[in-house]
Amino acid sequence: MSTRFVVFTRGRTGSTLICDTLDKLSSVCCGQELFRPESIKLLDNVKSRVSSGEGADELLKHEWLVDDLAQGPVLCQEVMKLVEGNMGHAEYFNYLENSLPDSAAYGFKVLGNHLGANIDEIEKGLESLSRISVKVLFLQRRDVIREAFSLAIAGARQIYNVKKDEDKKRERLNEKIRIDPQVVMNECAYIEHFRAQMGEVFQRVGILYQTVYMEDFLENKKRFLLDQLEFLQISEGEDILSRSNYEDEDYVKVTPDSLSDLVVNYDEIMELLER
Repeated sequence: MSTRFVVFTRGRTGSTLICDTLDKLSSVCCGQELFRPESIKLLDNVKSRVSSGEGADELLKHEWLVDDLAQGPVLCQEVMKLVEGNMGHAEYFNYLENSLPDSAAYGFKVLGNHLGANIDEIEKGLESLSRISVKVLFLQRRDVIREAFSLAIAGARQIYNVKKDEDKKRERLNEKIRIDPQVVMNECAYIEHFRAQMGEVFQRVGILYQTVYMEDFLENKKRFLLDQLEFLQISEGEDILSRSNYEDEDYVKVTPDSLSDLVVNYDEIMELLER
């Protein structure tokens, strides 16, 4: 019996790297943000092009489509199934289970705004996932201030993830920037509020969830992955890791360990946060 799961989080928690690493495990299929609002709009665009006569095989060759809709390696060949069937979460899980029967767990990343614009809509979305037996890995950072800085930095320079072969993007990572202190302060407050709300929502919905931290992944990747495999009820975790190339990372770090090396007004912002 396979396990369905989502990596539920907010932006800048390391979720792209987490999902990419989970997808490298031999018994796990884990995609990225296929169901985000921007993707749904793009799917509508693709559907109109299909109806006008452009074939699915040709569309899959478009780099913009593969990059934006199919970030996980498994998803690339399944984008058109979403287009043709206008799938929701349940239909997509069913499709994965039928097309990849050897996997023990199937999942993808879900940000809060993918489920709704407010906490009530998010709760309804989680209720729908609970009805189809989806487990939740609730990904956070222990360091709220760093998460808030990361959000502000990404928004300021419009760089969210960088792969090792993206040289032009990598060059920009060393450019010093100034960010709005109020953005960081607002993000800190919202992160705390969101987490408190979600704890209550998970309890009300009754969905099976586990809170996981990016810091634990960085400190001991093997231990982190074994914990997640156990939560997903996948046996022989040690054997799975031994057969998986999970140590190789496709992405580079976009935020340095020392934020003051990047943010020119870092000290000013920290003084405001400490008041």
